[in-house]
Amino acid sequence: MKNLIFVILITLGLTALGQDNQKSIVIEGQTILNDVLSFDSQYLFPSFIEGTLLYTDNSRSVGEFNYNLLVDEMHFINKKKTVLAISNLENISGIILGTRVFLYLPPYGFMEQLVDGENKLLLKRKTKISSISQPVGVYGTNPVGTSVKPVQDFKLFVGANLKFDANLTQTIQINYTEHFYLTFNGKLHPFNNVREAEKAVGKKNKENLNFFLKFEGINFNNLQDLLKVTNWINSNIK
Repeated sequence: MKNLIFVILITLGLTALGQDNQKSIVIEGQTILNDVLSFDSQYLFPSFIEGTLLYTDNSRSVGEFNYNLLVDEMHFINKKKTVLAISNLENISGIILGTRVFLYLPPYGFMEQLVDGENKLLLKRKTKISSISQPVGVYGTNPVGTSVKPVQDFKLFVGANLKFDANLTQTIQINYTEHFYLTFNGKLHPFNNVREAEKAVGKKNKENLNFFLKFEGINFNNLQDLLKVTNWINSNIK
């Protein structure tokens, strides 16, 4: 690994819903991102924690797990203390990590369940890795004329290592975002603003929903408000 330079580092952990959390690094040649980024930058939890894997046949298994944000995978530590990704996902229904529940819903992958009930509020964390074609500007900002394009040459290796193959020095930008979904009448709907909420519950429930949203002053950028409106939907809309 050569000529590795950190440009800007922002601690992972979204403080405001709907906002991006971003990291940018400059790399040259072949770089293992796991060697460059801190553990907290890669995983949802600060360490692997005991959890229960749930199977579609209602069986269970216990192990130590963590959710890798970079590759959007649930990882576990095997008996040889090697970090591996959960395989045979078609047989997985979810996982319980401490007091938190994650459902496996293809094609979305693992989504955290924030509200249980007939209609569930789910959170999908997404990571976008892009290549900036020119050096970053002052304090890590993108200079005028800078183009950002998706990175295509990341590869997953045994041990959950991400390797970047680059012939030239490049700046890699990593954005972390949170996206909310509502299960309603058995279907999964985006649930990040008023318009998406109206579409989720359907035309016949739109008026009642809007009355509640205005009366309660619901802000879709506030997690507690999202929990409140989901619980209201479970109690008042069928």
